[in-house]
Amino acid sequence: MITLSHQLKNDIKELFEEDTEYGDMIVKLQYELYPEPTFPVITISELNNEDDIRYSNDSGEQVSYLSYQIRIDCEQTVEHTALENVEIIGEKIDNLMKSERYWCMRRVGSFTKQPHYNDNNVMYGYLRYECNVDINTNTIYRRY
Repeated sequence: MITLSHQLKNDIKELFEEDTEYGDMIVKLQYELYPEPTFPVITISELNNEDDIRYSNDSGEQVSYLSYQIRIDCEQTVEHTALENVEIIGEKIDNLMKSERYWCMRRVGSFTKQPHYNDNNVMYGYLRYECNVDINTNTIYRRY
């Protein structure tokens, strides 16, 4: 069974495959290495993976609480500023996360954007999402 983080990676890659502007973007999990970083790049990090004891029974863990951070790194291009690139990509990802496949993953906080500490032509954006996942069926449950 594929993990949720790998499923997110594959779906985000597929989201941008046909995009003429961002089709060659790197989408990776946090600890995957690439020899030479290029922009734009999306990095998916699993922030939490905890047993949710509200759903436990005699056979142990049934549901895990998961949270993910999606980091978007962009530089300035001829068509857009770095900030515009981050916002365009972030909006597309947020729309994917609001779609039928992921609508149970609740966005946590706002879409945070910040410049690179020593390069004004590079911006970062962060989106965070959380959910409860049945570890046997990969069914996503939303927390209210």
